[in-house]
Amino acid sequence: MLFEIYVLPIFYYGAPLYLEKCSDSAMRSLDAVQTKFLKRYMSVKPWSNNAITYHLTGTMPLSRYLRARAQHLTRGFVFPDCMSGLQLSFLHEPTATGNDFDPIPDIPTTFWCSRTFSALPTNPFYRKKLCHEIFDKQHSEICKTDSFHKWYEPSCYCKFCNEHAHPYHGRYCTGAPVSPC
Repeated sequence: MLFEIYVLPIFYYGAPLYLEKCSDSAMRSLDAVQTKFLKRYMSVKPWSNNAITYHLTGTMPLSRYLRARAQHLTRGFVFPDCMSGLQLSFLHEPTATGNDFDPIPDIPTTFWCSRTFSALPTNPFYRKKLCHEIFDKQHSEICKTDSFHKWYEPSCYCKFCNEHAHPYHGRYCTGAPVSPC
């Protein structure tokens, strides 16, 4: 992916040196860079669920990934013989493994009704269609409520069948001309 080729090497450079000194807000900003990139690639709105994004792309937050890889990035350091066993202070500190990240508990249960796929399409048109179906982004097309709202509300009713417009309602609506794709 483009992010791994062009952006990730920038963050790898010197990661063992700067990661321990970064504030939590800086790490959250780092994660935001990655999720914005992924969501833009998938053609979904910025307020789409991050956990679903991580699950579909098979990724984890960038800060966790960098912390897990930081220890492995120091193998290229070569120390002169005169140091005789001296070690940089940040090398012996244990870092996070990164294997403990699991986005599934943060995914809404309604998501599991969506379509499955083996890989995201490389064609942007088909990728957008698939991701809009998986993220259920048709709500604005079927909801009677004209004002903006990010998620389904109890006051949301379908324009076509006058029933509650619940998540993935378009699949079960009896009067909707809207197709999932």
